[in-house]
Amino acid sequence: MDALVAAALEEVCARLSPGIPVADLWPAVRVAAETAGLPLSPPVKRALWARLLALPVVSLVEGGGDGAAPVAASDPAERDVEEAERRGVRLVASPAIRDNFLGMYERRFAKTDLSAIQKAALECVAASRWGFGVNFKNDVSIHDYLPAMKAICDKLDQASGKALVVSDIKIDLDYRMAYGHRAWRNVLHRLKDAGLVQEFDASVDDKDGDARF
Repeated sequence: MDALVAAALEEVCARLSPGIPVADLWPAVRVAAETAGLPLSPPVKRALWARLLALPVVSLVEGGGDGAAPVAASDPAERDVEEAERRGVRLVASPAIRDNFLGMYERRFAKTDLSAIQKAALECVAASRWGFGVNFKNDVSIHDYLPAMKAICDKLDQASGKALVVSDIKIDLDYRMAYGHRAWRNVLHRLKDAGLVQEFDASVDDKDGDARF
């Protein structure tokens, strides 16, 4: 059960501030449940629900957008997972553990904070865990992409005009040989899908081709 609770908490963190609807949690942890030998029967769901809500870093919210509100401790949804699922209640992780999930373990001690674009990049990578099809089945960890995404965003964020030649970025970040070029395309694809960068033909410092925020 501990492994299943850990997998469920990871899924809650991966949905960031909006949280994960109860109905979406079950398919998200199905592979982890099968691996643990725990079919997602009603008793297992109730036990997992109780374990998650016992964690101080997990809370419940109901409603969407500006109308979202915390679910009171006395609410039936706190005790009844079926009730919570019927009402579309969502599980939300605390901001601190979401930062940990994104790899920002010591953010509060840093001399400088992340820029908005850097934070957005990290959140988009996290969202890609379920939005772009990264899941237990293909065994690709969300954390595999965090350093590469942040490194590219750092480069562009520091550049004059927020633009750099692609070949220069690839050399600076050591995207070399066939493997490096494949890795570059993979990371760039995610950045472009998230709308964080644009790639177009232009001249930057007398060099052709660049990537830009």
